[in-house]
Amino acid sequence: MYIRTDQLNLQLLQQQKLSLKIINQSTEKIASNSRINQYSDDIGALTVSSQLNSLLRANAQGISNTQDGINLLNVMDSGSSSIKDMVQHLHDLIIKNQDSSLSQADKSALQLEFKQTINNIQDIAENTRYANKTVLNSQSIQLNGSNMYVDMGLSYRGIATTNHTLETTFRIDKLPTDKRAFIYGFEGKHHAIELNPDGSLMFQTWFVDSSGTATSNTVGTKAGFVKEGETYKAIGVIDTDNKMMRFYVNGSEVGNLAIPPDQTLFDYTTSYWGNLRVGIGNNPGGSYDYPFSGTVSSGKLYNSALTAGQVASAFNGKDPTSGLLNEWSASSGKYNTTGTIMNGATYVNDKIGIRSGASIDDKTQIELANLSAKGLNLYSLSIDDTNALQTVDSALSTVLNTRSNIGAQLNAMNFRQQQLYSSFTSSSKAVDNIFSVDTAKESSVISKEQMRLQTTLTMIQNYNDFKLKAVKLLNE
Repeated sequence: MYIRTDQLNLQLLQQQKLSLKIINQSTEKIASNSRINQYSDDIGALTVSSQLNSLLRANAQGISNTQDGINLLNVMDSGSSSIKDMVQHLHDLIIKNQDSSLSQADKSALQLEFKQTINNIQDIAENTRYANKTVLNSQSIQLNGSNMYVDMGLSYRGIATTNHTLETTFRIDKLPTDKRAFIYGFEGKHHAIELNPDGSLMFQTWFVDSSGTATSNTVGTKAGFVKEGETYKAIGVIDTDNKMMRFYVNGSEVGNLAIPPDQTLFDYTTSYWGNLRVGIGNNPGGSYDYPFSGTVSSGKLYNSALTAGQVASAFNGKDPTSGLLNEWSASSGKYNTTGTIMNGATYVNDKIGIRSGASIDDKTQIELANLSAKGLNLYSLSIDDTNALQTVDSALSTVLNTRSNIGAQLNAMNFRQQQLYSSFTSSSKAVDNIFSVDTAKESSVISKEQMRLQTTLTMIQNYNDFKLKAVKLLNE
């Protein structure tokens, strides 16, 4: 006896299954309006589309970022336009003041208006902001990674053993190669905010035990925390009331350390210099070779331990005013009341990096400006000064050049955004082409397979009827 496989019936059933599968796939494509609904539909095309979608998201973010840059530059343009009008008004007032027919009362009124206009220029520069960032009163001191620094002198060294806070804002041009870099604080036995070669920031100070032995103690970030070209606000807090030292970067606490009960802070009034400095001069191969390569816009010393809330407010542009013992600001230029610039350190405008492309390294640097009355050398100017007209004309030239630079940056940012839009559109069309379904083609496939399915079903029915008749004949 032989058991034989019913090959014809199996083939017909297989064809039925295949036709149903093809019909379902084509129906799904038409219903979803997508040619690819699962990975097996087209592995190669789906891989390409995933890469294109990643590029699309990056370009979309780049478009958003460049719009932020455009908005920032528009704010700068608006503020600088107002300052230009006011500087021009100063020029007009000086010319008017030279009219010999004016009475002394008239001249006094002109002087009052002149001074008020200068104050308005300073006010606009200080309060023109974008996302809590001052954009027209934004300048830093450039430290060249060698011997440049700003010295605030000895008069603050006594604060080191009581409640106090060090605060500085800086931008890193280049990480140090083998030794840490001193950014802001007390020199000698460093009580300062510093940068390590591994890209970590730290707040360092010294504790002294009962025997008089001093040991270095630090709190800081992880390695690789800081990046070249980025700006940071670092705040080191000494809280002697609670025996704690805390370190904050960009508004968030990154580390803290308890001061042991049997130890005290190092007293800088007795030895080891203790000058308060922005940066530090270097002595290559000597005892203080810790130069910083970058820009520092400010350094502040408070005679109190700032709270976490005050630190967060400071990061958002609202620095505490009480307890401020010393403030050095690059934007104040020659009007700084403290601080001596050493070894040729120069003033530069701050910059903001905008990621303007698909790559994280594709950045555009937006140059800010210092159009404050102090930055324009107008702050202490009198309408009767012999060089008043020359000073105002120089200020007007600076404002006009700055506005030209803002316009050039705005054009470049608009052009970059158009490039991103073009790339986004092309990538979007490519994705659409990969996924788009040919409805007519799929409808034709459905019709074809429905006919094939109907034929298969008829053949199966006829074949089964034939087998039933054969069985009946055998049983008779």
